[in-house]
Amino acid sequence: MNILIVIPVYNNENTCNKLINEIISLYDNDILIIDDGSKTPFKLKINKNQISVISYDKNKGKGYALKTAIKYSLKYTYTHILTIDSDYQHDPKFIKSFLDKREDVKIVYGKRKFDNNMPFMRICSNKITSNIISYLKGFNIYDTQCGFRRYSINLFDNIILCENGYQFESELLLKCVYGKNEISYIEIPTIYNRSKSNINNIF
Repeated sequence: MNILIVIPVYNNENTCNKLINEIISLYDNDILIIDDGSKTPFKLKINKNQISVISYDKNKGKGYALKTAIKYSLKYTYTHILTIDSDYQHDPKFIKSFLDKREDVKIVYGKRKFDNNMPFMRICSNKITSNIISYLKGFNIYDTQCGFRRYSINLFDNIILCENGYQFESELLLKCVYGKNEISYIEIPTIYNRSKSNINNIF
């Protein structure tokens, strides 16, 4: 597999640079940073050939950023992308677990433990959304709002994805996965650092 690590960033420069430093200390995969119109433009604090940055002047939404990453991956012939949020709510040590999953699995997502580390409204939102999408698909998807995911690039062949915000990740699950054997999960810890979320409570 030729996997590109994708980090959308919006006003999280410090945590994003911390995340990047840890990733490059553990892995040699290429990294694409997409600065989605941060109020203070993102500045990369380390210079490595494996890191590329795309910046927008205005905030366009996480879905738009991920679509950009998909186009970039197709252009440079990556087979998979691995997305991780820039606010350091995902432990980069678990990237290896995503890399080790079978190549033919279309989507691998992080499954967090819904405990006191996660705000109550976020737990409710996630459970409601996960239950709705699971019902519509006919099989369980346990954490539909987790941004720690691995996608197979061929997943996007002949698929039109319309959403540009956080709803993109739910739309992708609904449109791109047809059977439970095409999707898998990695159990990951729940990390919350009190940073303000930009996600809507319901997809």
